[in-house]
Amino acid sequence: MRTILLTMLLAITLLFVFPAGPAGAAYPAPTGTSITGDRQVYMAWYENNWEIFMHDITSGEITRITDDPHTQGYPDIWDDYIVWQDNRDDPDSDLGGFSIYLYDINTQSTQKISPATGYSHQEPQITNGKVLWTGYDFGKRDICLYDISGGSTEVITSTLTNPTGLKFDGQTAAWIDFRNGGNDLYVYNSGRDKQVTSGRDINFLLAVDNGRVAYAQKENGSYQVKLHNPATGETKDITSGAGDHLPVSMSGSNLLISTDSGLVLQDTDTGTQTPLDLGSVNLDQVLLQGNQIITVKGSNITTQPLPARPNESSNSSGITISHVSISFEVTLKAAQQNNITSPDGQAVFDFAPDTFPTDVELTLRQDEAQIDEFLPVTPVYTPVVDGTAAQKPVTVTITFTLPEDQADYRKAALYQQQGDTWVYLPGAREKQNTLSAELQTLAPVAVLIKPVSFKDLAGHWSGSDVQVLASHGIVNGFNDNTFRPEQKITRAEFVALLANCSRTPAQARDSAGFTDVPADHWAAAAIETARQNGWVGGYPGNKFMPGQTITREEMTAMLIRYSGAETVAGDDHLSGFSDRGEISPWAEEALSTAVSLGLVSGYNNRLNPGAETTRAEASVILYRLLEREKRI
Repeated sequence: MRTILLTMLLAITLLFVFPAGPAGAAYPAPTGTSITGDRQVYMAWYENNWEIFMHDITSGEITRITDDPHTQGYPDIWDDYIVWQDNRDDPDSDLGGFSIYLYDINTQSTQKISPATGYSHQEPQITNGKVLWTGYDFGKRDICLYDISGGSTEVITSTLTNPTGLKFDGQTAAWIDFRNGGNDLYVYNSGRDKQVTSGRDINFLLAVDNGRVAYAQKENGSYQVKLHNPATGETKDITSGAGDHLPVSMSGSNLLISTDSGLVLQDTDTGTQTPLDLGSVNLDQVLLQGNQIITVKGSNITTQPLPARPNESSNSSGITISHVSISFEVTLKAAQQNNITSPDGQAVFDFAPDTFPTDVELTLRQDEAQIDEFLPVTPVYTPVVDGTAAQKPVTVTITFTLPEDQADYRKAALYQQQGDTWVYLPGAREKQNTLSAELQTLAPVAVLIKPVSFKDLAGHWSGSDVQVLASHGIVNGFNDNTFRPEQKITRAEFVALLANCSRTPAQARDSAGFTDVPADHWAAAAIETARQNGWVGGYPGNKFMPGQTITREEMTAMLIRYSGAETVAGDDHLSGFSDRGEISPWAEEALSTAVSLGLVSGYNNRLNPGAETTRAEASVILYRLLEREKRI
């Protein structure tokens, strides 16, 4: 069956078949993952583990398919077969060493179908007697195709891939691939994969049916749907006009499209569009199958005939349900610690006791997403608790694997969506590939890379460190794509850098605020936060001098106060510098501490404490502190 799959999942377990539970049994309710005929398979959190269930739509009976202390996920069903990804062969792996398993419903037999080579095989899809999945082999990724009748497996990709949004109709596969640095469309029809687009902005939503691929390409600021035929190489425009148009599902010449004004059904042969009124429905809850529009909301599955064309009557056919995301619900007990793991096992949300005043229902959603100006490293994880605000911060920890075209783990950072903007989350790097942070609010989070390259940093001594800070959104460049490393930095600008990487929430101005920093000053919030937390001191008359260039000793004093490091006496580490006598008494301990921590080393045996600081110098000393504290 065709599986609309935009997410990646878990680890898996030993397999047993349990007797069917009666309708209303204490098994988790079905969700819209995959249906063939009157059978629905789904994964659900049950008895502290991810398990796979099969739901008989006609009778309402639920059969528990798996029961194992490991994890199993991403089930898909076609005819009398179920496939899923399973880590029973590598249960101790931190990164998820998965295999693909095939289950025969009639014989209740299970077999491993992924090859022994390859570290991890994930996201299987099954239709028309064939199984497709992505294989990960220590940085190398391939897309594998298994033929059930012949028992053979072939690799359909020609070189190192970096796929997402894989779709398959049993004949043609399509996906978005980052192997060349951009989100390009690749397809497979026979032989090996072929690149369809290059250097164009392609949305992750794809639809594949009858050997054709519908995709959305950004043109003049909005996404427009195109239809590609891999057999002929022909691509034709399907939509035009204002607003985004995205493919949702396709059956024959009928293409379901999401527009700014709602869902429409378009005939790809004639171009005729018909608006649809399906009520409140998410894109992952609706699809086309045959001449039916199918909506799936948990165990509630409804069908309606397609609007009849002239001289054509409606009829029904078999049902195939696909999925675009994974979500689950769990009860958080107010009086106890709750540690909730995402479906793919990569994200863990820690809720301390009394985070909520009463027991609440949490929905945790996991989605693949395309985010402007960012390269996604992980899915987007969204914790939702309706009607009750958290009384304490929630800690999130995410483990990730870098995309193949990225080599610098330092550039991967935690971001949280705040309104229409994704904002860097200051936190800790517990391991090279593990980031954690405290969430003050429950909102979507993800590990992202912000691709930044300044044209005036090539060969500059600060280049590498500045690029890492920029990828975290801590420093920014100018509109002409320069960083201007030798330009002087002001006191306000440096305090803003500290605020950008601070875990401390912004503070409101009080009556003791600096008299020369009005409430509408661009850095007022950062300066007030720094003042109230003791990071900065002022000048006589309670002035801050925000526009004054900061000296090296002022910068160092602010940085050490910000860090909270235990200071050391000035004579301990400063006596060897020839300009020791030029250091202001109030800055001696800060400079001595900075030298002892390796944050500053001087130049030609001088610290130049009174010299004006450049943007490069300020960035590098800040980077050194964050690296030392394992925060970047």
